[in-house]
Amino acid sequence: MELPALLADAPGPRPWKFPDGSFDGFEARYFHLGPGKHALEVTVATVRDRPVAAQVRELWKARQGRTASPLLLAVLHDSPDGARAWLCGPVGEDPPVYFDLDPSQAERIARAALQEPHRHAAIRFLVSVLPETETELPGLRNVGMFATHELKMDVPRRPDWASMTARGRTLLDKQGRELIEGLGFEIEARGIATSVLRIRDGGVATAIAIFLERKESPEATSARFPDASPVSTALAHADRENLRYVVLTRVRQIQIYGAGEIGVGRKGRARSRSGSPLICGISHGPPRKGGS
Repeated sequence: MELPALLADAPGPRPWKFPDGSFDGFEARYFHLGPGKHALEVTVATVRDRPVAAQVRELWKARQGRTASPLLLAVLHDSPDGARAWLCGPVGEDPPVYFDLDPSQAERIARAALQEPHRHAAIRFLVSVLPETETELPGLRNVGMFATHELKMDVPRRPDWASMTARGRTLLDKQGRELIEGLGFEIEARGIATSVLRIRDGGVATAIAIFLERKESPEATSARFPDASPVSTALAHADRENLRYVVLTRVRQIQIYGAGEIGVGRKGRARSRSGSPLICGISHGPPRKGGS
């Protein structure tokens, strides 16, 4: 079986060779660099048989070489269930290894990391996203807004599940306004930074939305939000508009916050957070200082 080429359409792939050491069965493919000084490196290799975590970690250490640059190593191999991907990195003496991922999922994570503006942002992104590949619902962080059992067992039984899944796949490469419109909402501008989302069929106002730039964080002030964080700004607007939800997007990430007593815990404002192009997470309670 021919293994897929991760990031095949990304600009600037460069060949690489194995450093000193024996990595029998592995084949060095290519690597990509992100922006900035000591940029993130995403390095791709293949291996004949299913590796073990120690092998992947040793290859990461040999390639990274104790430099200042973070490294995300992607190793592809064949299996009875098709191609699988292993990811290792991005920093640490013994970086974690995440195994048996769908190559398309690994590619989206790698692509999003490469698009971060500098290595620090890329590290933060990967450290928040990679552990979620091992959760019950990879791509979804739910902390208090919905019952996890409902999401895992009952939602897939909905009669429209298959059609909505197919529709969702077409949106994986969308971001920001285009992503929200693809989900079936109309966007009505309210002020410089905020918008109201309306359900396309019926025009019912549902949420306040803020579309963040790549350099902005939902929970930190910035040049565009000097007095309050984007999420605090949006929640204040939702209160004034008497709307129950806030939606924030950053590139392909989506975060959803409940503006009232919403969630299975009913303890206060609830937050649904997306940490990657394919990660959506939900947490309960007001935004915490320094992120979650």
